[in-house]
Amino acid sequence: PTLCHHLHLPLQSGDDGILAGMARGYILDDYRRMVDQVRKAWPDLSLTTDILVGFPGESDAAFENTLAAVREFDFSRVHVFRFSPRPGTPAAIMNHQVPEKIKRERSEALMAEAGTLFQQRARKLLGEVVEVLFEQKNPASGRWDGLTRHYIRVETKSDRPLAGELALVKISAAEKNILLGGLLD
Repeated sequence: PTLCHHLHLPLQSGDDGILAGMARGYILDDYRRMVDQVRKAWPDLSLTTDILVGFPGESDAAFENTLAAVREFDFSRVHVFRFSPRPGTPAAIMNHQVPEKIKRERSEALMAEAGTLFQQRARKLLGEVVEVLFEQKNPASGRWDGLTRHYIRVETKSDRPLAGELALVKISAAEKNILLGGLLD
């Protein structure tokens, strides 16, 4: 009960060829087995990941494999990064560097897919009451901002300071990648 119901497992790519090029030391089936074991042990676990798009040699088919993997694993959040060559690394001098335009397009497509997954999850939470650990007031929205035990960001309005408080919030809406709700007093 004291643990956050969240695990971050970086996938990096859903394509075995790209994973090999990255020298990750696993293939998609290895990752799949690990996720299956974790979800059997903890069915309500929220899973987040990192994906790197545009690694040298990433073809359209390899990118489609990554999109398929993101859908399969139903990540609650996907952190998307575009490959950028670092001097002195093997990847910086690999053949088949992906053009920036394609990396940007793939990044946008992957973020859109992650957004769709979030909205599907958010619809299931509408009307539900969740416990939120509030961190700070978001200067952009003017709402208090915090996380659920499943690592889902929630914002609510309050006249009193909420930083560091655990509070119950009834979810009423969702924006891009956050849930909105009202405090239950």
